[in-house]
Amino acid sequence: NGWTHAWADLTPWAGKQAVVSIELRLQNNTEPLAAFFDEISVAPWRTPRITSVDAPDALPGVITVHGDNFEQGAVVSVADTPLPTTFVDAQTLTAEAGKNTPVGPRILWVANPGGQRAGAEINLGAPLFLPFVSMDN
Repeated sequence: NGWTHAWADLTPWAGKQAVVSIELRLQNNTEPLAAFFDEISVAPWRTPRITSVDAPDALPGVITVHGDNFEQGAVVSVADTPLPTTFVDAQTLTAEAGKNTPVGPRILWVANPGGQRAGAEINLGAPLFLPFVSMDN
């Protein structure tokens, strides 16, 4: 059913020996169990994760980015253009999209001060319309 991202802050055990174990349990013993792990690392998790973006329909406007692991000093960019960004909390950032911010389908990036970043597709400042096609029989 897709990947689930998980992390644990092990900072309190820095410099100490620790054992990390993963336990899997089935609720229904009749089904086979398969588990896949990708990119396991033991380090501070500083990569932002974007869960949703509220983009304005017109510019100038405010973009609100929701997610996890945003740090003080994080910067929101659209089409590689950094925007004035306000850190609300570790789950919310707001950014001021000016009248010169590129409109249309774009990639929005959130970069934490250490350089870790995450991207999401947005449609900024212009409604997206599909062309009307009709066929006469």
